[in-house]
Amino acid sequence: MEKKSGIYFGKEIALNNIREILFHYHNEKNADYEIIIDCKEFDPRIELDSEIIGSYVKREDMEELNMKLHGLPGNFRWCTYTHWHTTTKINEVKYEAFGKETVEGERLLLLEDYTGELNELRLKICNLPHHLQWVTLRKNKDGTYPDMQENLRSWLNEIVQH
Repeated sequence: MEKKSGIYFGKEIALNNIREILFHYHNEKNADYEIIIDCKEFDPRIELDSEIIGSYVKREDMEELNMKLHGLPGNFRWCTYTHWHTTTKINEVKYEAFGKETVEGERLLLLEDYTGELNELRLKICNLPHHLQWVTLRKNKDGTYPDMQENLRSWLNEIVQH
C-alpha cells in the first residue's frame, strides 16, 4: 500500500467474532461499510470520539428490538436511508465512515455518541435478535481501547507504515 490516503472497505462481523475484522484495500465487493481517510500526514494516535453499532434488522422485528434497546446508554436511532455516514475532522484530518443497506426491507440501526459502559452494553447486545454488527472508532473513558478498535488501530498503523 503506497498511499496513506484512500478508501478502505471493511466487512463487519458478528459479535461473537468481535476480535476479528476483515479489511480489504480498494475492494468494494461484499463490503458492509467503507472508511475514507483523507490526510497528508496521518497520526494513528488520533481517535474518533464516536461509536457506531449497526444491525440489519427485518421490519417485523423492529418493535421487539426497540423494547430490548430501551434503557441502554447512548442515542439509538433507526437509519432508513440507503446510505448513512458519519464525519469528523480532527487536527485537519478528515474521517468518514459509511454504511449501506444490503437487503430490501431491512434497516440499519445506529448507536451514535456512545457514552460508556462498553462491556455492559456488549452483554446486553448478546441478548438482542439477529447478529448485531459494529465498528468501534473511539477510546473508552478510562483511555483503554475496545477490542475491535485495537484491531482497527493496528490496521491503520500497518497502512500508514507501508
